[in-house]
Amino acid sequence: MKDYTSKDFEDIAVYGRVAYTAACLEYYYLNNQYESFLVEKYIEHLWYYVKYDTLGPWDYIAENMINDILISEPDIPNHFQFMMDISFKIATRDWYGQHDNEASLKLIDSLIGQYSELNLNLPNVEVFRVFKVTDRHGWGEPLNPSDIRRAVLQES
Repeated sequence: MKDYTSKDFEDIAVYGRVAYTAACLEYYYLNNQYESFLVEKYIEHLWYYVKYDTLGPWDYIAENMINDILISEPDIPNHFQFMMDISFKIATRDWYGQHDNEASLKLIDSLIGQYSELNLNLPNVEVFRVFKVTDRHGWGEPLNPSDIRRAVLQES
């Protein structure tokens, strides 16, 4: 199991950081036989983030999705709730050109720490380097999520 830290994400753009959280959530979800239509929709919504260069009401929809999951599924594991919360914060914290904001990188460290506690393999960070922090003021270029998902699965 490769140990990553936030240092590994300093050159990865906002889209790449969000895609990484989507990959982590999806990996956990698929490998724990947890079944939830609402969780699947939230994971899809996270992947949607990296596809478009305008997000519209993305944050409002995501926040409502998380609230619906927490209300409808009270038995959802605490660590999964924690991971959803981190994914939302990473997705929204960097909206105003703060890709170099240490808060975002600290959230990545928290996500990595949660995975380590659960003894889970993290997705390979190299797959996410296609999202260059030097592109589009730190956002990176939008990409087709299925291309990234396929690359993550090949690495797993």
